[in-house]
Amino acid sequence: MDIDYTDAIDILAHEYGWTIDYIQTLSLVEIDSLIKKINERKILEWTVECYIINCAFTGKNPKFNTDEKSNDKEISQAGFIQLMKKLGGKIEKQS
Repeated sequence: MDIDYTDAIDILAHEYGWTIDYIQTLSLVEIDSLIKKINERKILEWTVECYIINCAFTGKNPKFNTDEKSNDKEISQAGFIQLMKKLGGKIEKQS
């Protein structure tokens, strides 16, 4: 991802609420690492949101592929749980 320094400051200030003065104390390596993590998290959030929206519009309950080695396009149950945990979501089993 190619962004300039001012874009990086804007992203970090928006994402974490940090001041420009604080962000300028970070090394370029730290800034690069944080920007990559933010991007990774945003992609995961977008993936989960799209999956949920798709289920809502199709009227289907989320279906999970329980076979971890399957190449099906359905998300695996374990994969979805891993995504939700990474995003800080709460997982509850249905009875």
